[in-house]
Amino acid sequence: EPHWSPTGTELFFLVDHRFMSVATSLKPTFHAARPRVLFMTDQSFLVSFLPWTSYAVMPDGKRFVFIKLSQRNPVTQVILVQNWFEELKRLVPTGKK
Repeated sequence: EPHWSPTGTELFFLVDHRFMSVATSLKPTFHAARPRVLFMTDQSFLVSFLPWTSYAVMPDGKRFVFIKLSQRNPVTQVILVQNWFEELKRLVPTGKK
């Protein structure tokens, strides 16, 4: 799950329990420095099986937000609502026909 920093000069990525960073430059050609560990993570934060990324880089490039798995209340059912737009029109009529 690599993410670029807001400045585009640093690449963040996850390796096992390590949150890594590698400085990059484009002049005169692409160059990547040696990766460094920024911090260690709790494995429960790493949700790689989801169809979206498990973390985001904040605009300041110094803070990160992670999705944490919840073990307290696992999902046991899914409710599927079909034709929800028709139900919405019935519950909140606009007066237009």
